Amino acid sequence: MRFSNFFFFVLSVCVLVSCAEDTAWVGSGAMPEVDHASTSQELFYVCSRTVESGAVLEGTNLCYLGNVIDADDGSETTASFMAQYHIMENTLFPEKGSLDLVDGKPVADSCFVTLYFSDYFGDPNAPMRLVVEPLSKEKVMEEGVKYYTDIDISDYVDADSPFKKTTTFSVQQAIDARKSSSSYNQISIRLSDELATYVFAKYYENPEWFRNSRNMIRNVFPGLAFRTEESVGSMLNVEFSTFDLHFHYYETAADGSRTKVDGMQRMAATEEVLQNSCIVNDIPSEMTDEANEFTYIKSPAALFTEVTLPIEEIAFGAHYRDTINMASLSFGRIKEEASGSYSMAPATHVMLIQKDELKGFFDAGRVADGRASYIAEFSASDNAYSFSNLSRLISDIRTSRDAEAGVKEGDSDSERAAKYAAWDAANPNWNKFLLVPVATEYAKLSASSSLQVLQRVRNLLSLSSVKLAGGPSGNLNMTVVYSKFE
Repeated sequence: MRFSNFFFFVLSVCVLVSCAEDTAWVGSGAMPEVDHASTSQELFYVCSRTVESGAVLEGTNLCYLGNVIDADDGSETTASFMAQYHIMENTLFPEKGSLDLVDGKPVADSCFVTLYFSDYFGDPNAPMRLVVEPLSKEKVMEEGVKYYTDIDISDYVDADSPFKKTTTFSVQQAIDARKSSSSYNQISIRLSDELATYVFAKYYENPEWFRNSRNMIRNVFPGLAFRTEESVGSMLNVEFSTFDLHFHYYETAADGSRTKVDGMQRMAATEEVLQNSCIVNDIPSEMTDEANEFTYIKSPAALFTEVTLPIEEIAFGAHYRDTINMASLSFGRIKEEASGSYSMAPATHVMLIQKDELKGFFDAGRVADGRASYIAEFSASDNAYSFSNLSRLISDIRTSRDAEAGVKEGDSDSERAAKYAAWDAANPNWNKFLLVPVATEYAKLSASSSLQVLQRVRNLLSLSSVKLAGGPSGNLNMTVVYSKFE
């Protein structure tokens, strides 16, 4: 529907009056003749639906562990992860002669793996049965390889390892045991003493294997896999983990007396090595029913909202030669009352991007540019994600569609229509976009500036969920403002 130009006429008069207060009067005879611009505003219906995201690219050192069921919609999310451990370059252990030996071999005292987390979702008292398994040297996570959330961790586990460990804990136990000086909750698991001795003795077998993390991972200790079984109710956001190897040795004094000394070597899962999560979602079929008058966005690696923008109506036909000054679109949240005690929050940020461009965007490590990809932050006051101006996006698509379809300036309406039909058939997703939950990182423009610049965009791998107004009936409206010269 078209709106009256009266508002824009009044706005123009106000601007001229404001300018006249601060400038000298200019006679009409000094004003050049110019073309007159007219403006108009229209509303267009937008259709949307819920689609399963499939696996998404990993891109974070945060790992997730546990199993939860969303009380609002019944979807179930299970997360497990595996981690490599970093060792300082040229790590040294005590001289072999200062150790207690058994059958001529060094013996360690113990080893522990500790999971550090500050955030969790769900019931803190829910028992979590944790399985810790050593990774295999036969198949190692490699740098430079792109890993996705459907990674099969069992392919990397040493199925024949005798060092597998199972234990049970709860989040509340970790909270109660937290030291007041620590900002992290900790779950510490004592692993097999034989594993400790195995790693410790490898140094004396070949110190070169401990020269750096790469050597150690490939020859001694590839890392650990973590999963829960028969456990529902809690999900941990594991920010990092450590593997601590404990041993003892003796220092000999000048008089020949010996003093026992306790030693410890810590290895940490840091950015220098790799961690990867496996995410499995069980989504009820009714959530993706295309007849729904609403859509969902869920993470991690669960649901996106697919949006069909009416670009044909906005930028072609009667508006083919119009300038698009503004195109705004908002996605309002439909708040649900949770049937249980826990409800997931909406993603803080979402990104709107053309459907066929999504995979390449993350694979190439791109950043949303406000032209082909847009970031919106959830507004609690508006209860919505709002994109204030998508005019560049629509104008660029109009230009590229013309160029790729072979449309020329002198083409008639029927000639253009035929070329568009052929091009559209080869590019069925040209007007389809995805709303994707993302994690963003910003940096200050300078030390003295409060302005921030978007530095990084990644798939959101934490738990989030939001139900949005939408569907096939056009419950969403895009407002477009045009101008043309007469």
